[in-house]
Amino acid sequence: AWKIEFENEDEIAEYIDFDLDDLYPGVPDYNNFINVVNYGETAAELSYKIISLRVLNTTYSDEDYTTEQLEAMLLNNYPFKISFSLAGTTIPPNNGSADFQINVNWPYESGDDEADTQWGHDSYSFKLANGAAKQIVISIKLIAKQINP
Repeated sequence: AWKIEFENEDEIAEYIDFDLDDLYPGVPDYNNFINVVNYGETAAELSYKIISLRVLNTTYSDEDYTTEQLEAMLLNNYPFKISFSLAGTTIPPNNGSADFQINVNWPYESGDDEADTQWGHDSYSFKLANGAAKQIVISIKLIAKQINP
């Protein structure tokens, strides 16, 4: 959980890295969330921004791509699907909460055997060259912005 309480600040940010490894067709769905709790006396607006994305040896950053473009890459450019969502964008004051969620899905029968095979080959080569390095690292900035009454 990320607990926020506004004092003299309009905006609070938290940086989070999601590391993913061992992706293959039929891998069990991965779902994780961060619960954001507002202990302040003013409501807050919750949003997020993808700061950077590394898939194997290729890195993309917010200097060259928008969050929407990076999300589209994660949904369309690989045989697996990685998505993000906010369960509520307004966090009520006095212990109100909202969740930021990440979901990873790769059905066994994805419908694209060529892409599945290519990922397997590239993933294996990456592991040989990089040892314990994670295949995918996604850096996210969670932002809670105070809503002025």
